[in-house]
Amino acid sequence: MQSIQDMLAQDRVLRIAHRGASDRCPENTLPAFRQAFAHGADMVELDVQLTKDGSLVILHDHYLDRTTTGQGLVAEHTEQEIAAYDAGTWFDSQFAGTQVPRLDDVLREFPDVCFNIELKSFPLSRSTELVDAVLSCVKAHDAMDRVLLSSFDHAALHTARTRSRDIALGALYCGRLWPAFQLAEALQLTSFHPDVASLDASFIAEARAHGYAVLTWTIQTTDMLHWAIANGVSGVITDVIDMPVLA
Repeated sequence: MQSIQDMLAQDRVLRIAHRGASDRCPENTLPAFRQAFAHGADMVELDVQLTKDGSLVILHDHYLDRTTTGQGLVAEHTEQEIAAYDAGTWFDSQFAGTQVPRLDDVLREFPDVCFNIELKSFPLSRSTELVDAVLSCVKAHDAMDRVLLSSFDHAALHTARTRSRDIALGALYCGRLWPAFQLAEALQLTSFHPDVASLDASFIAEARAHGYAVLTWTIQTTDMLHWAIANGVSGVITDVIDMPVLA
């Protein structure tokens, strides 16, 4: 079993499955995660948020409507209510009956692999509650060294750092991250997670020179992939897990 730090130290570009193998399975589900690792993903990126009653579920959108048979805000539904919704049929009928997984389910099924867990702080007033719940779950599964927490909510990352000196943290952003390296130093970041459209070669070079990994998203074409690799990124977050040049 490799730790996050060991994985990022490798001299190769990492394949990170965006919400699992989301091109062939319903995103953010156990089938998507199984397929991602079966097809050679180094890591899976997933999204976690709080239910009304404080449970941790794996969903990207704040609303249930797009990827489940439920309706309304995740934060206004209980764990039991969300467990009753179908999270697979929207993608393909063969996935009928697939449930929204809990973070606990994911870490239990995959005890030997690395995850990039994106913190979805909604509402922002529950950001601290989310961080504490995630860290508690990760610790319960003895997974602190194989989890990388990332978020657009940099205040949540600050909370995570105050709670743990050891957890790996990554700053997500679209557009310019400013001041990038002051933020990285203050939060003791492991990585930057810029969208590929915001990325340039000079930032990658400076970040790598300072010892930070650069994990860019969302890589969907071979042209995007070739550019990212040529300019020295540490990893690519992609929906196309079996892209030929990554095989």
